[in-house]
This record gives sequence, C-alpha cells and structure tokens, in this order.
Amino acid sequence: MRALIEIDKDPKTKLTPAQAKKILAVLQPYRNKPKMTQDDAKNALKGIKAALNVNQLNAIARIEAERRNRRGGPGGGGMGMRPGGPGGAPGGMPGGGAGARPGGPGGPGGGFQMPDPSRMKDFNPFKPDTSTPWGQRSAEMWNQFFNGLQQRAGGK
Repeated sequence: MRALIEIDKDPKTKLTPAQAKKILAVLQPYRNKPKMTQDDAKNALKGIKAALNVNQLNAIARIEAERRNRRGGPGGGGMGMRPGGPGGAPGGMPGGGAGARPGGPGGPGGGFQMPDPSRMKDFNPFKPDTSTPWGQRSAEMWNQFFNGLQQRAGGK
C-alpha cells in the first residue's frame, strides 16, 4: 500500500476519484474481517491492479524494484499487503522478505525475534491486533490510508 501512497504524490500518477472508489470497494470489506486468506490477498491485489492505469502500474513496479534493491534482494513487493505471501510484509513489518535481520534475543539482529509462521496464516493487515504498540501504529497507518482514499474518492 505504500506504493499506492507514493504514486499518489506524483501529479502524473495521482489516483483519480473513480480509481479511489474502486480501490475502496476492493479493500473496505477487509477492514473488519479477522482473517485474510492467500486467495483473498490475491483477489484484492487483482482488484487494485484493475483500477490502475499502465503509468501507475509501471510506477509501482519501479517503486517496488527500488525497495527490493534497498533491502538487499527479493522479498516484499506487490504493494505490501501480506506477510510471506503476495505482497510481502504489511507496512514494513519486521520479518517480511530478504532484508529481515536474523537472530533472536541477545543474538545477531539486536533482539529481533522472527514471527511465528503459524500465527501469520490468514493474517489480515487491515485489522491488526491493537493490543500491541506495533498493532496500534499499524491500525493508525491503515486509518490514515483509508481516510485518504475516502477523501480522494470524494474528489478532494
């Protein structure tokens, strides 16, 4: 989703109100669902891509390629919707892709602990667990993202 935010900053690739409405229609149903399956994520990405024009898709591809290069290799990509699935990790979540630092508490990586893959199955990035500081920051980021889309859909 960061790539959508980035292309929206450029007047040449800015989302139109009609595009914002289409993207909202694709993503809004996931705001309250506790789970998002791999198929849900694939369908959401397909719906987002269908709403975008060639220039916007090319801009997203460039942004994702630059992000992969900065992270040191493949991983992530696809607009950042899923951990370990289509789109890599949501909102820069640790552990998403090749740039993640290995190690556990006291080891290399400064105390970072890899997320439990079984807990990530059917993870819905649009409905984070707000009982953690990361979840609270993630929820606020998604609120801002959806508010921005709603404003654009309204012509602002």
